[in-house]
Amino acid sequence: MSARTDLHTQEMKIRKKREADRRHRQNKKIAVQETENKLAITIIENESLKRAVEELRQEIFHLTRRQRELTEQRVETIYTELEKEIECVGAVAEGFGEQRGMTPGTGNSQQPFHAVTQFSI
Repeated sequence: MSARTDLHTQEMKIRKKREADRRHRQNKKIAVQETENKLAITIIENESLKRAVEELRQEIFHLTRRQRELTEQRVETIYTELEKEIECVGAVAEGFGEQRGMTPGTGNSQQPFHAVTQFSI
């Protein structure tokens, strides 16, 4: 009976080993599948982030260009306004100088106060 018990014990050890190997392979297969799924999700998220970054770059480019255009327009407007004010002040100074018998551009320090203070900023 000892041989039969030994044989039974051997078979049980083999079955246990096979079952352990089977569970190990199954767990390994599940782990590999989970890793592949996580990798696929990461790749999709990465592509989505790349698209978002590119969209933001384009938006920044357009905003920067628009800001530059607005700044140029503002500078042009200010320059035009200053030119008009200079012309007005020059015309007022000429008119005032002619009234007093002075020649334009001679540094008339007696200009009326309103001619000097009518600058709009």
